[in-house]
Amino acid sequence: MNKRIIFNLLLSIGFLYSTVVTYQADSRFWLLWLFNSAILFIGAIVEFVKKATRSTDKRREAVNE
Repeated sequence: MNKRIIFNLLLSIGFLYSTVVTYQADSRFWLLWLFNSAILFIGAIVEFVKKATRSTDKRREAVNE
């Protein structure tokens, strides 16, 4: 896997954990943490799809040649 994908996934898990802790301590900021976690998770998914698409395109080019 790509290091960027793993990094985004770990960050999103960290933000999700922070969301739970922040919600228990002070309910004002939990939505912000949840939003950050969602953004990072979506970023990791987008990177994974880009990488998968790139490798599929390379295979198609190799077959076409």
